[in-house]
Amino acid sequence: MIGRGRRQADRFHGDLFAAYVEQPDLSSEDRAMLERNLEAARTANAPLAILHGEDVVDAILAFASQNGITQIFVGHSQRSGFRQRFRPNPVERLILESGNIDIRVFPQADRSPAPDPIT
Repeated sequence: MIGRGRRQADRFHGDLFAAYVEQPDLSSEDRAMLERNLEAARTANAPLAILHGEDVVDAILAFASQNGITQIFVGHSQRSGFRQRFRPNPVERLILESGNIDIRVFPQADRSPAPDPIT
């Protein structure tokens, strides 16, 4: 996802930002994934913005508005739950509330390592 963002930014002579909304209750698995993504952002020379706010979607859209961002690339967990059946998840809300910002969703598949191929 970050590599795709870097290519898009280069193609259109734009800037690439990496941003996340700080969340204190991340599991160790989510924290490890975040660290991998932050390292990928550093490798892509993307300035990192640590956002704060009670509402993740509002924080992301405010940052995008303040920085003239026209495309947001977002990873989406494959998790589902009972609660999510009755209200939009954050990615769905981001799409619904983004206005003229293009939202590109990248599914985050199973987090476990892929099995070794059978030879």
